[in-house]
Amino acid sequence: MGTTTIVHLVRHGEVHNPYGVLYGRLPGFHLSERGRAMAEATAAWLATRDIVAVVSSPLDRAQETAAPIAVVHGLAIATDDRLIEPPNVFEGQRFGVGDGALRRQARMQRQQRHPVTGPDARVRHVEGPHERLPGSQVGLLVQAH
Repeated sequence: MGTTTIVHLVRHGEVHNPYGVLYGRLPGFHLSERGRAMAEATAAWLATRDIVAVVSSPLDRAQETAAPIAVVHGLAIATDDRLIEPPNVFEGQRFGVGDGALRRQARMQRQQRHPVTGPDARVRHVEGPHERLPGSQVGLLVQAH
C-alpha cells in the first residue's frame, strides 16, 4: 500500500485594514489582533497532525499565519514565491458601496482586452475556477507529494 500525503492549505488570518484597501500583493499588511488569534487557533487545531513542512507565501500576513504553526511543530517556515496572490487590477484601491468603481475598472479592462467593434460586442468568455489557479501553485502541490 502506498503512502498518503495530506496537504493542509491554510489561508491567512484576518488582516488589519482600517481603510478597506484591496491589498493583494502589497507589502505592509499584517494580521489584526483577531487574525493573530485565528493563526493561533489554527496552529492548535493542527498540533496533533503529522506536519513535516510549513511553506508560506512571502507576504507578511501569510508569514504571520504560518509562524505559530511552525512553532507548534518545531519547524522553520519555508518561503515559496509561488504562493502569492494573483495579480489584481484593483490592488491598492479603495472601494465603497455604490461608487461605481468596479464597473468603471471592468469596462476599462474589457476595452483594453477586447476593443469594441460594434454595439453588440461583448466579452463572451467567463473564466472558471480551474483557470484561476496559477500553474506555479499546482506545481507546488505536486512537489509536496
